[in-house]
Amino acid sequence: MDVVNNILDWGGMNRLGDDMQIHLQRSLHILNNLNHNNYENVYSGRIASMSKIYEMWHPANWVIYDSYCARGLQWLVSQWWNLPGNYNTYEDILRLPSPPGRAIRPVDGFPRLNTQHSLQATLGFIYASWLCRAIATQLNIGGNHAQDITWQAYHIEMVAFQLGHEV
Repeated sequence: MDVVNNILDWGGMNRLGDDMQIHLQRSLHILNNLNHNNYENVYSGRIASMSKIYEMWHPANWVIYDSYCARGLQWLVSQWWNLPGNYNTYEDILRLPSPPGRAIRPVDGFPRLNTQHSLQATLGFIYASWLCRAIATQLNIGGNHAQDITWQAYHIEMVAFQLGHEV
């Protein structure tokens, strides 16, 4: 838990309480073995904080899901939807909700995260991580290698985070 609290201190976030520590330990095991039967048990209270820990647990698989990253991904999705033939394709998984954050609003047409609905936070985090992995995979397939970089989910999350500040 010292490492976890160091991550949260670095992010300027409150440390985990005892109850959250118990949920965290269970969630890390679930994330290692995620499937359609157990995703609902991933703890997603304070998802911006928890996702920082989840990403550090497995940076190739999970991304930080905070308001800036969500806004950047929302913008990317909305730009993709504006291409001919893509309007609201995969809307059910790509209309990522915006977690509470530093006075940032979601991109028009995207919801705010309902903080009382933890499944919405869990799915937002899982789908955002999937989307970042999918974009990285496409960049790697397409040969878009700047100085022989192999794109990873966290690279896309960093781009989305910066976009979230800019758009």
